[in-house]
Amino acid sequence: MSLITQLKQISDPRHLRGRRHDLWVILFLSLLGFLCGYSGYRPLASFCRNHEPSLRLLLALPDDQPLPSYSTFRRHFLQTSPYALISSFNHWAMATLPAFSPALLPIDGKSIRATSTGGNRENQNFVSLVSLYSEQLGVIQIRMMENKKASEIHVAQALLAQLPALPPGQCFSFDALHTQTATAIAVNETGQDYLMALKKNQLASHTEVETLSQTQVPTSQVKEQDDSHGRQVHRTVELFEPTPALRLKFPNLASVARVQRTGLRLQKQFSETVYYLSSRPWQAADLLKATKEHWTIENKLHWVKDVLFNEDDPARRGGHAPVNWAIFNSFAITLARRGGYRTVPDALRAWANMLDKVYLFFV
Repeated sequence: MSLITQLKQISDPRHLRGRRHDLWVILFLSLLGFLCGYSGYRPLASFCRNHEPSLRLLLALPDDQPLPSYSTFRRHFLQTSPYALISSFNHWAMATLPAFSPALLPIDGKSIRATSTGGNRENQNFVSLVSLYSEQLGVIQIRMMENKKASEIHVAQALLAQLPALPPGQCFSFDALHTQTATAIAVNETGQDYLMALKKNQLASHTEVETLSQTQVPTSQVKEQDDSHGRQVHRTVELFEPTPALRLKFPNLASVARVQRTGLRLQKQFSETVYYLSSRPWQAADLLKATKEHWTIENKLHWVKDVLFNEDDPARRGGHAPVNWAIFNSFAITLARRGGYRTVPDALRAWANMLDKVYLFFV
């Protein structure tokens, strides 16, 4: 199903009287203009003026119907439900998902700081987007989370429960927040594997794994020296057989790992130990690679959103606007990853004012 078809499924909350444009037309023009390099309400109005003949032809608009103005774009970003836009994105992302081989698929949430209300007290609220991500495929699925209504743990579990079938052999990876029995069960129900970091938020399990690593002989071990990006990091990965108690708590548990990192980072000495639990029977070298791949969701999704798109502190605020712009950012990053561009800025430069080229993403 094309993206245009998905946008047409979004219900329009406006009264019929006074509508000049269908909601899907405004959303289509917004996303098309954004990908062509027009980020903001006034830039989108300029996009419509600059490409008016082509846009009228694409949308079959009569000459006497004006294209949306600055205020029209702004009003709809403020009012359009992010849930509806996320649903359109998720259907499109799955419908256009290319064939891929077994991969590590991180799941993590990113808060949108501009949505924060209530200060740092108990009534604080903010919106986060919990994403299932792949370095090659971009964002595969999104779930929206409001801090006062749900926890990221439960939102991630709901994402897994409603996830359409993926090719076999995938492994979902999580940070320590999600290391829960219920999350392991949710992954198992998808027929895939899990890789979860284990820290002291699960104190009993952490203590048991720490003792295990100190008393057992590793079944597999690998060491690595990393001098990239101005760092000097030495990593040691050791794998151990899970105990019966751990297997009872974490279904299908097949590997327990200790990852030790020491060295120099940001000109400061550091030393840390992180434990991992997985339903996949790894070799140490493969698990080391997987633990580094997990951080692509931070480095190539969340970091790009913050630094390139200024998602945490956008110029466009109020209503649903920060969340809707964040969803647009996910569209751009996903298209860039699937298009094989070296970086997202490379993709944005390639798409700038290339209306015919970008339009093909929608059909």
